[in-house]
Amino acid sequence: MIFLNPTVLFGLLAASIPVLIHLLNLRKLKKIEFSTLAFLKELQKTKIRRIKLKQWILLALRILLILLLVSAFARPTIESVTLGGASSAAKTSSVIILDNSFSMSKITDKGSYFNIAKATAKRLIDNLNSGDNISVLAAADGRQDLIGYANPEHIKSLVDNIEISDRTFSAEEALLRAVTILNESKDFNKEIYFLSDFQYSSFPQNAMTELEIENPELVKFYTFNFDGRGIDNIAITDLSVNNQIFELNKTIEFNAELKNFSERDFDNLVVSLFINGERSAQKSTAITSGQTVNVNFETVLTKSGVLDVIAEIEDDDILHDNKRYLNISVPEKFNVLIAYENKSDAHFLTTALNYSADEEQIQTDEIFLKNILSKNLNEFDVLFIIAGKEEYSYKDLLEDYLKTGGKIVIIPSSNAEQVYLNDLMQRFDLGTIVSLVELSREEKPIKADSFDELHPMFTNLFETEKRDFNPPEFYKYFRTKNSPSSGKIISFEDKSPFLLQKKDNSGALFLFTSSLTLDWNDFPLKGLFAPLIIKSVFYLTQQKEIEEKIIAGMPVSVDLRKKNSPQIKVSGPDDMVEFITSDTLTGSGFLQYNNTSNRGFYKFYSGDKLIDFKAVNVDKKESETNFLMDDEIEKFISETGFKNVFPLDIESNYIEDIYQSRFGLELWKYFLIAALIVALIEMYVSKSSKKDLATLENN
Repeated sequence: MIFLNPTVLFGLLAASIPVLIHLLNLRKLKKIEFSTLAFLKELQKTKIRRIKLKQWILLALRILLILLLVSAFARPTIESVTLGGASSAAKTSSVIILDNSFSMSKITDKGSYFNIAKATAKRLIDNLNSGDNISVLAAADGRQDLIGYANPEHIKSLVDNIEISDRTFSAEEALLRAVTILNESKDFNKEIYFLSDFQYSSFPQNAMTELEIENPELVKFYTFNFDGRGIDNIAITDLSVNNQIFELNKTIEFNAELKNFSERDFDNLVVSLFINGERSAQKSTAITSGQTVNVNFETVLTKSGVLDVIAEIEDDDILHDNKRYLNISVPEKFNVLIAYENKSDAHFLTTALNYSADEEQIQTDEIFLKNILSKNLNEFDVLFIIAGKEEYSYKDLLEDYLKTGGKIVIIPSSNAEQVYLNDLMQRFDLGTIVSLVELSREEKPIKADSFDELHPMFTNLFETEKRDFNPPEFYKYFRTKNSPSSGKIISFEDKSPFLLQKKDNSGALFLFTSSLTLDWNDFPLKGLFAPLIIKSVFYLTQQKEIEEKIIAGMPVSVDLRKKNSPQIKVSGPDDMVEFITSDTLTGSGFLQYNNTSNRGFYKFYSGDKLIDFKAVNVDKKESETNFLMDDEIEKFISETGFKNVFPLDIESNYIEDIYQSRFGLELWKYFLIAALIVALIEMYVSKSSKKDLATLENN
């Protein structure tokens, strides 16, 4: 047994005080003159001996009481058993896991959980000895980790620089990092401090795999639970756009998904929509505890280019999930190339493209197909190919263009041949031609009267919701069987496709199975023709994955196939600017970009040209207000292989609890209880002794 406060043991000298008092007060029994022999018989020797015995017992009890009180204040402790008799004074390697996920940003009357956790971490560092090995892990963002410091004052100053992260964290991954550090340490004593709100989503739902901990019986694991219960938190968990085709001065619809993670209801929550920093719409909604609601916004697109869209709600206890980010691209203009074998075959197509309300929005260029190699196809957003007879060496060029994100519309020429067109279809995995159907003018033409009503090209294309239209009539077309990778947009009465679509990870491709000339059909004369051609340009050029969900910390794939400079400029949230040189890029045409730790908008430039953009959001799981109970925390940590788990209360004297766990079991409480019992016995014996003395004197 050792004493954690040995200087108090000088108080044991006070044990001599009862002895001195006893000697000073020692007195002989009062002499009494006996008048008769009968009184002498009354005074028995046994009673005198009993009084003397009680006095000695009182002396012993008073000395013992002082010894117990002094020992209690000296904090007696039973030493922990250590291997090889190692001393508690040996060097210590300590790892502090600091939860810096944004659920720790909850504000209390004492400050945010995160700031309290940082103050606790610094106090723990003060509790370590000079020369001990100290590491502080930023649980949600390993880039902020502080590993292997021996100077307490220096690492305390660095702890102040750790910030709340938009990334969520995995408790399993954080523990693995901590164990790796301790396994590499040669110090005898090893400690882990876990400061977290222990949010349920940060822990594995199934049993944790046991970690490979060296000498787990020597590792002490301390937990500080910053209980997040009672938080008022509503989060925007999703933001999406309902349109797939964006047109200037036309209505666009957005949907914001909200969830109430609080324990109370909200009656008038204001939700705002911002486009490029300007408020475009605002609504209020009621939302009950645990409820998910969708708020729809309608606004008119008045700007083109890449638009930054933000949905935002009022401030609550957690701010990081009150915004949701989305990018949409509204092209300022479309560069279209029309390549044909016969110029006359492009007459109606060219007329339709020039029919757009904004004549400058679609800019067309024409070329004979045999001269297409002279064009830089990457300068065009959409390529119309009218072919079907002559053979030129442009198919490889089209494939390369498609792989770089190009958009192609294939239209049979007026003299198209089945063999040639079939070869083109198979090359792009569109399907196969079954036969060429030719009808005379005396025969009943076949109609294209079936279309995919859910396809975005037909949105706002009809004046009525019934979507009635005068179907075009065909005298000549290729009866085609589409491939599994292609889909029908418009079909003939015989169920074969008139307009096919194929999309892959890069480009997109349309195929008409009938020439757009009056010899083949009357489609160019129908009111549907020009709007459909224009819509096809809008649709094809806006097939970027706008619904891509990117969570903070996730790597993103950036399309660099249209870069015109060896250096890529990245602009991000909080005025972040980063430059990436070409020697860090792979030959695939894509860049894996990893620096997405902050929520917001990321733009990628090649020179002055914007080549890609990403919107990054927080993980909605981090908004949840479900937290582990203390017994669940201890169970989880024990399952990882730790043997000595000590839950500590942030409101208690946890430094004393740590001392106790380091040096063993403190006995001061038991000494105080023993002192109380001895004091009660002393009072009883003292009272009994006084009574005996009084009886003896009276007699």
